[in-house]
Amino acid sequence: MSRDLQRFVAGIALGSGLLYLLSSDRGKGRAARSRRVPQQPRRHRPKRKTGARVNRSSVDGAGNVRESPETLLAQARKFDPLVSLDELAAARLIASEYARGTDAEWAAIIDTELNRSEALYRPLAASLMGALGRFGRQGSAKRPASTARDPQAHLAVASAVFRSGRLRGISRGARRFFNPRVQDAMHRKWKSGKTSRVHSCSALDLLEAWSFDYRRGRDVDGKRRRRCPPDRRRVGSNTMAWVGPIQGVDSYELMLMAPMGVSAEHTRRYQASEALIRRQAG
Repeated sequence: MSRDLQRFVAGIALGSGLLYLLSSDRGKGRAARSRRVPQQPRRHRPKRKTGARVNRSSVDGAGNVRESPETLLAQARKFDPLVSLDELAAARLIASEYARGTDAEWAAIIDTELNRSEALYRPLAASLMGALGRFGRQGSAKRPASTARDPQAHLAVASAVFRSGRLRGISRGARRFFNPRVQDAMHRKWKSGKTSRVHSCSALDLLEAWSFDYRRGRDVDGKRRRRCPPDRRRVGSNTMAWVGPIQGVDSYELMLMAPMGVSAEHTRRYQASEALIRRQAG
């Protein structure tokens, strides 16, 4: 890590214990294991102090970042000459998907997307940039997640995941994630007619659809398909389950889902995650 990046990290308030995990003997080998911590309801998180912007970019009307990945990588290397395109993609991912997260939550998101990209035999940057090979918003150009926002302190966390070796596995095999609190908020907004953007799933609906890999259901007009309500007539082959509580991760803000076949353990985890969402939604 360069001196510039070290100074950059030193100015960041790392409240989740990420540096503790990286530097202490107690952190060795424990990032991948959970510690049962009470889930506290959190209606709003204060904005974090995240330092200087690593990139300066803009987004066009189609949701694509105008600046090329090469241009943005050159900007990032002014902070850290050793940063890779995959590290930059990871930093843009957490800046876009979960800007208010803790360092542990950021590391878990990166680890999840690394698991997904490795399953597809693709580098992380290529997986996140989609069909056009550019950063941008989720959905456009078949991107699985958003990389539209410029990173700040996120770059230091991304580099730590790639270079430390200790944080790989913190997501415990997860390949998908969502924010139940935000999912419910967007669903309520859509149902009340305050937005035309479709958010057909509540948090519980999405949890069920992913857990049992249900096919998309028919819309009210019988023509279009929407994620929710799902077609529950048949369980799919790509079922998933919540990975369980992880130190530094609020599961009502970040629910991590890993592949798991239907079994007694799958049912137990589904029921536990369902109960957690109901309890926190209150």
